[in-house]
Amino acid sequence: MAKPGNEKKGAKVFKTKCSQCHTVESGGAHKQGPNLYGFWGRQSGQADGYSYSSANKKSGIMWGEETLFDYLENPKKYIKNKGEEECRTACRFLGLVLRRDGDRDRQTQKRFAAPEKIKEMKRYNFIIAGTKMVFAGIKKPKERQDLIAYLKSSCEA
Repeated sequence: MAKPGNEKKGAKVFKTKCSQCHTVESGGAHKQGPNLYGFWGRQSGQADGYSYSSANKKSGIMWGEETLFDYLENPKKYIKNKGEEECRTACRFLGLVLRRDGDRDRQTQKRFAAPEKIKEMKRYNFIIAGTKMVFAGIKKPKERQDLIAYLKSSCEA
């Protein structure tokens, strides 16, 4: 990462792109994503009370400027598909097939599945992607730098 970002601009980026799913205050609630307070310098998948994907917990990522800069560009691509074998096992159990479709993984039914199997399929779906986060990422390097500056000042325990 070249130069530090602007915290004030980063706060705006957080508000428009992150606050729907995350909070940053100490003791803040988890939303669709975890509360981010205290994540700086911590290993990924460790916030108490939040249910992370298997791939996220096993990734071993330590959150800092470099890792966040790369992660925020494309979260789904950054957290590798470490849970794929677990998903394949679940799919076989459910009578499903895991098929690669370009850069995206998806499950297709081998045969018509009963509704309870479809529910199970959805339960395991997050394992394929690596992260539950549906956010596509921030492509502009300056925006990522600004957001990182804000997160560092707001989330350090």
